[in-house]
Amino acid sequence: MKTDCDVIRDLLPLYEDEVCSEKSRDLVREHLEECQACLELLNQLHETEIENELKEEKVSVIEYGTRRFRRRFVMIGFLIALFFMIIIFNPLVKNLTTNAICFFADRNNRFDICNKIGCRIGSVLGMPESQYSLGHDLLQKAFYFEGKKSDRLKAKGLAFLMAAAEKGHPQAQSDLGSYYSRGIYVEKDDAKSFMWFQRAAEQGWPPAWCGLGLCYLWGKGVEQDQSEAVKWFKKAADQVSYSTYWLGYCYFNGEGVSQDKQTAANLYQKAADERNPKAEFALAQCYFNGEGVPQDKETAVDLYLKAANHNNTQAQFALAQCYFDGEGVEPNSVEAVYWLRSSAEGGLSEGQIAFAKRLAKGDGVEKNLQEAVIWFKKAAEQGNEEAKEALKELEAGIETE
Repeated sequence: MKTDCDVIRDLLPLYEDEVCSEKSRDLVREHLEECQACLELLNQLHETEIENELKEEKVSVIEYGTRRFRRRFVMIGFLIALFFMIIIFNPLVKNLTTNAICFFADRNNRFDICNKIGCRIGSVLGMPESQYSLGHDLLQKAFYFEGKKSDRLKAKGLAFLMAAAEKGHPQAQSDLGSYYSRGIYVEKDDAKSFMWFQRAAEQGWPPAWCGLGLCYLWGKGVEQDQSEAVKWFKKAADQVSYSTYWLGYCYFNGEGVSQDKQTAANLYQKAADERNPKAEFALAQCYFNGEGVPQDKETAVDLYLKAANHNNTQAQFALAQCYFDGEGVEPNSVEAVYWLRSSAEGGLSEGQIAFAKRLAKGDGVEKNLQEAVIWFKKAAEQGNEEAKEALKELEAGIETE
């Protein structure tokens, strides 16, 4: 048996490395089933080999790390030396460097840069507030670009905004509700709009209360319930000017509440004091027509002008009519055409049609049939039937001429 063990022990290294013949492997395997001493020797041999491999790997890693550190140290030293050489020998670069140092020394700029870096780091770490800030910033930047770059910025911005919303960030949820409601950045989806507004509203976010009220008012994403809409508008009225305006709208039209134009005018006034363009226009209409307040067309014109300067296209159109007709203000065709064109350029179909008609007839403006066709087409693209009919007649007339 001893002789057998000696032979087997000589074969164990070859057996462990799997380089012996099949016959030898069978011989060793049979022996190990019977001899505990040889089996323990094989186990020791296996453990020793593993330890040696680990030691070699550890040494290799240490050597690699050392070489990498040396390369980085040399590179950093080289860059520092190059930096000071440029400062010393190149006045132009020296001035640029000085300006850069002054820039970063400025407290506001430094804070802004650190804030942006912090937002990006926080977004990567999954912090909702940082994700919202970065997403909102990217979506705003998307407006300054076109094509693929704009699409990439929108996609990234939406991804961060969605991540923040999923983690319960109320402002992100409310913004998504607004985007889905209007079809901005995403396809219009009333059901998703209502869902996000509801999630944000449950967390006490006032703008979402207003958004939820609009969903109930128009039956968007939920069964129409004007009384429920009024409840949400009242809840947000003291904190969101648009909610105050919509509450006034409900009182003015008797939707979800008893009609009360005086209360409506008071609510419009409150929202207008906060520079809400819709409220300024609505209050102007009240004064122009004497609804809820004594009729006062001069005050109406002042309010139209405020709303028009806040880019309210309806107010721009109404102001143009006042200047054309001399109601509440001295007639002024130049001002009238200016505000009429402004409403048309702002996308108001009524303004586009009115401006096109004046261009076609040369009424208050120089006659220009080709430009009139352009504005009729813009209104027709919005589904305005009057514009479609006028466009057919005008194009037929041009062809006849």
